[in-house]
Amino acid sequence: MHEERLSPGLGRLIDAAKAVAARVDPTLPRTEVVALLTAIGAVYAAPAGEDQQGCPVSAAEAALALARAAGDGEVLTAVVTLANDASESVSPSPATCRSLAELDPELPMVVKQLGRWVVVPLSRLWPPV
Repeated sequence: MHEERLSPGLGRLIDAAKAVAARVDPTLPRTEVVALLTAIGAVYAAPAGEDQQGCPVSAAEAALALARAAGDGEVLTAVVTLANDASESVSPSPATCRSLAELDPELPMVVKQLGRWVVVPLSRLWPPV
């Protein structure tokens, strides 16, 4: 699937992930960013980081927390990208896969493969939980 052929919703989702990635501290290489599209059409995007106790939080957990705080829980699809990294291919981290597989092991994921955005089920990227 070519980026220029994506549906407006998926294009908006990718744009949200890219916008958050552009704001990540450049001294933090390869910071994962996840954006979620929910059933009401809302987009929530967040980078991996730490919680208030300094414990690591995956990008998926951070984006899910934003959605839940807004009272929006039905995730339709997710996109993953990396900040401060120009890789041609990007796959979600194991922590992100685990978090999203709890929602739906077949969740449609938008990832970059060989320089193109493609949609694949999560189960093709990570064994189902």
